[in-house]
Amino acid sequence: LYEVCAAPRLQDALAAEAAVALPGRLDFPTRETLRSVPLLGRTFKEALRKHPVVATGTLRALSTAVRLPSGERLAAGVLVSVPQFALHRNPRHWPDPENFDPGRFTPEALEDRH
Repeated sequence: LYEVCAAPRLQDALAAEAAVALPGRLDFPTRETLRSVPLLGRTFKEALRKHPVVATGTLRALSTAVRLPSGERLAAGVLVSVPQFALHRNPRHWPDPENFDPGRFTPEALEDRH
């Protein structure tokens, strides 16, 4: 919410999108109506990228052994942490990572990144 409040143009674009996609709607939006507000979806994804719910990381146990690029081997069952906060701010993966940019999640941007 902070990122949207800090970006008046984004607020205007979201309001315009909602006015077209959800004119006069007061009921809970359906999956179909949510598909008609793509900017809202991209804004939500970018907010989660920049402000992850679990900023300290997620622990996972390796199901199989893994060899790291450094050559070190991790055995099956070892717990590894995926630090979302650091990963989502890595400029190798996210150009200008401190900038809030819902455009990172357009279909074209996703295709280029994956």
